[in-house]
This record gives sequence, structure tokens and C-alpha cells, in this order.
Amino acid sequence: MIYIFKFIDFIIALFNQLDFIQILLFTFMGIFLLASIYSLIVIFINEIHMKKEFEKRKEQRTKGSVL
Repeated sequence: MIYIFKFIDFIIALFNQLDFIQILLFTFMGIFLLASIYSLIVIFINEIHMKKEFEKRKEQRTKGSVL
């Protein structure tokens, strides 16, 4: 718990050294980084889902051709 407060204190001390424009720049860079990571996770989950769906349809197609 003490480490969390030390980290927050470090962030506040870092922001005290920076200009307002630099703080905005870091904030938008952080938001963009989080959005990029989120989109990559969503794309990865979607690819897994589409692969399972493809396998299911392939299995149904082969069952239909046998019958």
C-alpha cells in the first residue's frame, strides 16, 4: 500500500516538473496507447471466434455432403 502512495507521489512530482502542454501530450499518448491495446485484444478475440465459427460451418458442410 505504501508503494502505491509513493508511486502516486512520484507521478505528482513528475507532473509538477512538466508544462501543461506536455501533460496533455502524455495524457493523449496514454489514451491512444490504451485504445490501441484494447483494439488489438478485440481483434484477437474476434479472430478466435471467427475461427471457431468457420470450423463449425465446415463440420456442418461435411455432414451435409455425407447425408
